Amino acid sequence: MTTSEDRAEGPHRRSASAEDPAEADAVAAADSPPPEDVTRVLAMPPAQDVADVADVSSVADVPADGSADGRAARPADGPADGPAARTADGSSDGLPVQLAAELADGLAAVRAGLAGLAVAVEEIRANLREIDEFHALRAKDRRLIEQLHTENTELHNGQLTKAMAPLFNGLISLYDLMTPVREEDRSTKLLRDQVVQILDLNGVELYQPKRGEAFDSKRQHGTRTAVTEDPGADATVARMTRVGFLRGDVVVRPALVEVYRLRKPAGSASAR
Repeated sequence: MTTSEDRAEGPHRRSASAEDPAEADAVAAADSPPPEDVTRVLAMPPAQDVADVADVSSVADVPADGSADGRAARPADGPADGPAARTADGSSDGLPVQLAAELADGLAAVRAGLAGLAVAVEEIRANLREIDEFHALRAKDRRLIEQLHTENTELHNGQLTKAMAPLFNGLISLYDLMTPVREEDRSTKLLRDQVVQILDLNGVELYQPKRGEAFDSKRQHGTRTAVTEDPGADATVARMTRVGFLRGDVVVRPALVEVYRLRKPAGSASAR
């Protein structure tokens, strides 16, 4: 619609358009009537204008498939896209995917570390088994060494005693000749003590069983028996009649003793 002001300014605009073609096009566009759609909207009542505008905007925003626009649109499977959208494998895009990859790498590293630890533990167990076997062998070696030492000592003593038996027997016989000795015969007593000392220097000691000691057939010889009514005294030494001599565990000469024997009941002989 053309107003009075437009009419007044019309010649001026025309003159300006003659001078500048671009400005003339702008003036012509301003003087041209509005489009048909705008004219229709402007001619509507206010309420109707708002309803139609809303209707037009809603129709313009809805795509052909009936979904909302790009910002509010949801895919067919339901979840909305955007920063919170989920990928096809179920994990969030961006940082969550990277975090999942880092966690997978961390778990792989932990598994590798545990495998290495298991190998180290097995090596330690193998070393401990070797140490136990080594200690067992050392203990066996010690037992063998002790056994050999004992056997060597016994063999040495036995052989040495056997080799020196004539000397020991001569000294022992001399000792028997000087026994018993009278108290006033001090020279004989002194000589006998010298014989005992020589035997002792060679490892030979006097063996004198005591009364009541259990009879030992390896180191004692029974010359006679003595009757006893005490059951506890049966098979014990009643009296020593001659001393013996020992060189360690080797018997150089056994001692001579009398042995107690328990008296049998009077009716035991007739009962047999």
